[in-house]
Amino acid sequence: MNVIVSVIMPAFNAERYISESIDSVLKQTFQYWELIVIDDGSIDRTKEIILNYRKADNRIIYIYQENKKQGGARNFGISIAKGKYLAFLDSDDIWMDYKLHNQILEIEKYSTDLVFSDAYYFKNDKNETSKDIMNSYKGFCRGETSIQLFIQQNQIPILTVLAKKSEIIKVNGFTESYDLQNVEDYHLWLKMLLNGAVFWGSEEVYARYRDHDLSATFFDRSMRKKIISMLIDLSRSNFEFSKIVKRHIKSQISDKLLSSQSDNIQLSHVLSTYKNYLGFFGIYCIKMIIYFLPTRMRSKYLYKFIHVYY
Repeated sequence: MNVIVSVIMPAFNAERYISESIDSVLKQTFQYWELIVIDDGSIDRTKEIILNYRKADNRIIYIYQENKKQGGARNFGISIAKGKYLAFLDSDDIWMDYKLHNQILEIEKYSTDLVFSDAYYFKNDKNETSKDIMNSYKGFCRGETSIQLFIQQNQIPILTVLAKKSEIIKVNGFTESYDLQNVEDYHLWLKMLLNGAVFWGSEEVYARYRDHDLSATFFDRSMRKKIISMLIDLSRSNFEFSKIVKRHIKSQISDKLLSSQSDNIQLSHVLSTYKNYLGFFGIYCIKMIIYFLPTRMRSKYLYKFIHVYY
C-alpha cells in the first residue's frame, strides 16, 4: 500500500492510554498511512502493547530509543517517514475517524503547508461526555500578522496537525533543546511561519486532547518560562522577529510588575519567569526600584526602565 501520511507517535510509559490512541488511527476512514511509534525509553508494558498491534497490522512501526523527550522522538520518526504528509498524535490522545480524510482534502483545497483544527479536551477517562474545546485559530495563518498572533499564544494543538513533510524538514524539524521541550511544537510553528509557510485552521473538530496527571504538561510548572526562552531562541536568528518579541515581552513584564510590586511572592515569580530576558543586572535594578523608591514613583520608573533599558 502506498503511504501518503506518516503518523508520528512518541510514547513514554504509555501503557495506560496508548491502545485508545492507536485504535483511533486504525479507525481512520483514510487508510493510506503508516504509524511510527517511537518508544522513548519506556520501562512499562508500552513495547508489548505496540508489538501486539503490529502483529495484526504491519503499517504500525515500532522504534525504541533512549529517552530524548518529544522533540527527539518526533524527529526520529520524521527521519524514517515515507509519507508526503506528517501527522502527530501523542500516546494518550484520540482522533476522530474522519480526521485524516478531511485534512487531505483541506490541505489540497487550500494549497497550504499545514492544516489544523480545534480539539475537544477531557479529563482522564471521560472521553465521550466532554464537549469542551481548546479554541484554536480558524482560517489562514501567514505573514507578520499571524506571527504576532502566535507570539501571544500557541494557536495550534499538535494532535490536529497535518503538514507537508518537506516544509517541516526545510526548517530542520523540532528543536531537541532540553529547555524547550513541551513547547517544541510551538517553536516549530513559529519557525515555519517565519520561513514563509501558510497554515489553514479548520472550523471542524478533529481530535480529543486528554488532560491527566501523567501528561507531559501536568508536570511542567514553568511553561511561561519555557515560552519566553523559546521566543528568545527564535529571536537570535531573525532581527525583525526580535523586535516584535521584545515589544511583546517588555509589555508583559511591565504589566505583571506593575500589578505585583506590592506582593513579594508574586513579584518573585515574575522575576523568575523572565530572568533569562532580564538578566542579573535587570533583576537587581527592578528590586532596587521597588524596595527603595516611594510607592507613588515606582510605576513610572519601572515602566521607564523596562521600555528604555531593554
